[in-house]
Amino acid sequence: MKELMDDEQLLIVPADKGNATVVMDKEDYIHKLSTLLQEDTYHEIKTDPTAKIQKQIKGLLYQSSVPMEERRRLLEPAPKPPRLYGLPKVHKEGFPLRPIVSAIDSPTHNLARYLAKQLQPFSGRTPTYVRNSAHFIELIEELRVSDTDMLVSFDVESLFTNIPIDEAVEITKSLVAEGLAEDIPKMVEFCLTNSYFVWNGTFYGQRKGAAIGSPLSPIIANLFMEKLEEKALRTYEKPPKMFLRYVDDTSVVWPHGKSELNNFLRHLNIQNSSIKFTMEIDENGRLPFLDVLVSKKQNGRLGHSVYRKPTHTDQYLNANSHHHPQQKRATFSTLYQRAFSICDGDSIENEKRLIINAFKKNDFSVNTIVNMVAKEEKKHKQLAQKTNAEKTERDIEEKKIFNYAYYLLAGSTWIWEALSKLKSDESPIILRADKGNATVLMTRKDYNEKISQLLDDPAYQQLKSNPTTRIERQVKELIKRSSIPQETQRNLIPSAEKPPRLYGLPKIHKEGVPLRPIVSQIGAPTYLLSNGVW
Repeated sequence: MKELMDDEQLLIVPADKGNATVVMDKEDYIHKLSTLLQEDTYHEIKTDPTAKIQKQIKGLLYQSSVPMEERRRLLEPAPKPPRLYGLPKVHKEGFPLRPIVSAIDSPTHNLARYLAKQLQPFSGRTPTYVRNSAHFIELIEELRVSDTDMLVSFDVESLFTNIPIDEAVEITKSLVAEGLAEDIPKMVEFCLTNSYFVWNGTFYGQRKGAAIGSPLSPIIANLFMEKLEEKALRTYEKPPKMFLRYVDDTSVVWPHGKSELNNFLRHLNIQNSSIKFTMEIDENGRLPFLDVLVSKKQNGRLGHSVYRKPTHTDQYLNANSHHHPQQKRATFSTLYQRAFSICDGDSIENEKRLIINAFKKNDFSVNTIVNMVAKEEKKHKQLAQKTNAEKTERDIEEKKIFNYAYYLLAGSTWIWEALSKLKSDESPIILRADKGNATVLMTRKDYNEKISQLLDDPAYQQLKSNPTTRIERQVKELIKRSSIPQETQRNLIPSAEKPPRLYGLPKIHKEGVPLRPIVSQIGAPTYLLSNGVW
């Protein structure tokens, strides 16, 4: 490796994906980047615009609503021009380069990061939004598919550099009515229209789209795509069973056959002349999305496991490297916890073996691996216990009551200490009363007995199985056959539903302190429809 690094005709760079290290001919690297720069997206600039852009940002911030102390942090004290470099896509034919613009220390970097933070609350509010892989798993967990349903992914070609800037700015302007500061769209427009970089001693400007590498680009891409897909889904007569998107990657369950799927692809591609989708269909009922391999199961559910590209190398921090031991353990922990968050019961054990074998290849001893596995298994077990659904709901309810009691009794130290002791005791339960703003202390045994007495009433009957999935399916069918407008229907259709939960509030104004039964319908299959009917 040292000999390769000393060879001035070669470049050693990381691959775009897969943790691989690539040795490239320097002339080939320069040629590939030069070819990218010949596209109409970029144009050559005669002089360095850094000082000019820095001065314009000062003027923008001076006239803005940004707090004075924040303005100083947004101005880069010693700005440098963004730098272009390329990462080889070793999983694609010909090993093309992915252009990356490093905007760190550039005039617009801090401002772009600030603007992204201001826009964040307005993004991710659509039912198609995917936050990350774990969120994706949650969204597909309760979905049922048939043998004829197809798994499909749509990918936007070069999304960032093809976003129509004028349309993106108009979207941010529309958010002012929802609470966005009035001067934010102007600053967003400035950052998007002043993308530039230096490469090989020459300065280049970007004619269209958002810069790859700017903190602002992902949020702008999300806002734009939310508008585009909302219109596309609303105006197509046969929408997909599932349509979920993470930036430029979309996961779809398609129930209408191959011919209709091609029509849907054409429909997507006419929504905006700048945005073009490519399509990939599952092979043998399996298709990747992000780092998740989605598969169709015989029971109608979607399986999920960790996906690695064929070019993945299992190259992580080596046990003999000079990195801090905590960094090495953190790498193992990240991979192991990812397995828990992504894998289903059928794939989790195989994923654990893959991780263990990968760390063996990276020279970790058996004893070290065993200790790391034991630590991660213990961590996961504790987390599973903590997030148990019934305990979590009880804890949330008790915490609200406990905090309210403290609010009422603030200033009385002895009462605070007494409540703290009661809260740490598992035998009693702290509840709010049915009426009167009182806080009630009950034994858990008494509470459970009174709930059981309520359920002995003929009004209730025990069910042999959970009807949530069946009711969800029936609700969807009712909505589909109804006269409700299609745009409204989407807001009523349940997704990843949970059964209603029963709890009781003590009636302290009545003899024997009976419980008033309350059924929390939030998240239930009929909840959205009930609200809509109301």
